[in-house]
Amino acid sequence: MNITYKFIPQGQSYRIPENKSEVVLDVGGLNQGLSFDHHFPNSPNNCTSKMIFNESNRLNELKEDNRDVTIVTHNDPDFGCSCSVWLVKNYLINNTFPEGAEWAVQYASLVDSGKLKINVTIQVALTRLHIFPRSEEKLDIK
Repeated sequence: MNITYKFIPQGQSYRIPENKSEVVLDVGGLNQGLSFDHHFPNSPNNCTSKMIFNESNRLNELKEDNRDVTIVTHNDPDFGCSCSVWLVKNYLINNTFPEGAEWAVQYASLVDSGKLKINVTIQVALTRLHIFPRSEEKLDIK
């Protein structure tokens, strides 16, 4: 499976075009099917990461044909958005969430709700897992 990314402005409405293998995360103004968002009136109280973790069965149709998938999310992704992308990518490729996913979702939920300030070290670590998923790859920061 090949995963590509598409970034759109925060708050922009977005509908998945017919016959497109896309999942929309933390943007789009819709929470149904392959669109997971909570930034619209009367939206779910859960952050996007928690919706994905609790409703992963919604992603199963993307795994059926082992096809190419585009993850659509917002520009300048925050922690919750990055965590959502990390969860979806791992679920689609490995058919399960990675070790520590439940903890990451709980943390993302607290940060997204404003109940907890973000720990930059943890965000960098999770972003690193998303960008460089194989252990043989190194992150060289100077």
